[in-house]
Amino acid sequence: RERFIQSELPQYEQRIAAQRALAEQELVENFIHRLREQVEDARQQLDYLNTTLRDLRFGGERFEFVARPAPALKPVYDMVMDSQQILGDSLFESDFRQKHQQGWDLLFERLTAGQADEAAVELRELQDYRNYLEYDIRIHYPNGDRALLSQINAKKSGGETTTPFYVAMAASFAQAYRLNQPRPSDT
Repeated sequence: RERFIQSELPQYEQRIAAQRALAEQELVENFIHRLREQVEDARQQLDYLNTTLRDLRFGGERFEFVARPAPALKPVYDMVMDSQQILGDSLFESDFRQKHQQGWDLLFERLTAGQADEAAVELRELQDYRNYLEYDIRIHYPNGDRALLSQINAKKSGGETTTPFYVAMAASFAQAYRLNQPRPSDT
């Protein structure tokens, strides 16, 4: 037993540590790259909706969907979006990790804090690309002024606040039915 503990056990511990590090690296790299793809896809979908809305006027006003990084997850967002620059390279072996240390720390802190059930909730929240963006609707007025719906929503009447809802619904239907595509599909 003593011979085994002194001779072979350290080798197994080293192998286990190396395999664990590789597994963690694979998890994080796949997590980050997949999340980046989802965020980029969401932005492309918003761009498509905005293309649909560009020439439409509702009571003289034009509407545009906007998204910006959510402040609570901005360091992780910046890290995720910057990961595109090192495709094919290891995130761990580049200066990428040092550049985005705050994002790494926030990501791992949220994943490892609390009990197993709390960690599962954190993981689901961190895996959902929608949590990394804040969405809003920018209103373009006929006189050239612009405003965000989130800033003026409380100041407007009920009718004025329902128009953006209908705009969102119309843009969603246009996207779902591919109304703006060069070759309309059979919808």
